[in-house]
Amino acid sequence: MINLLIAKISIYNNQLDDGLNYFLIFLLFTLIIIRVIIIIFFAKWLTLGPKIMKKWHNIKNRNSEKSFDGVKVKGKQIIVDQEYIVDIEEKIKKAETPQELLEYQILKENHEKQKIKAEKSVKEKEDVKLEKIEAKANRSRINSEAKSEAEKIKLEQKFIKKKNKKKKEGK
Repeated sequence: MINLLIAKISIYNNQLDDGLNYFLIFLLFTLIIIRVIIIIFFAKWLTLGPKIMKKWHNIKNRNSEKSFDGVKVKGKQIIVDQEYIVDIEEKIKKAETPQELLEYQILKENHEKQKIKAEKSVKEKEDVKLEKIEAKANRSRINSEAKSEAEKIKLEQKFIKKKNKKKKEGK
């Protein structure tokens, strides 16, 4: 019985060549390494993916215009939809009940509020840009002043060193 088991084990061991065994071991370790790399990239995607998707969404939707109550903001321009205003005025004239009239007047007031809000937002954006430009100009001015002061100090130090050398030589 034991001889039979030993014979079966020896037959099984002799079936695969050494080169094939080494190749299968190499393949096993390669697959393990690839799986670890995939797990690392998946973990990075879980942390960085939402940021990338948000940036991509912003880039993709940058040119799309959103209209609120007949007012669109495109860059520094405020685009007012005249058809929206005409449509509301016609509905106000054709209103049969006070509730309808009130609803359409509220829509018209919302339109005016949205225009004012759009003007404020455009003005705030321009102010922020101007502040950034002024801050940049101030930084560059301060840097240039600091460089000129540093050069003056270096020149003064050189002059003092020359005087000290002359005094030492004179003694």
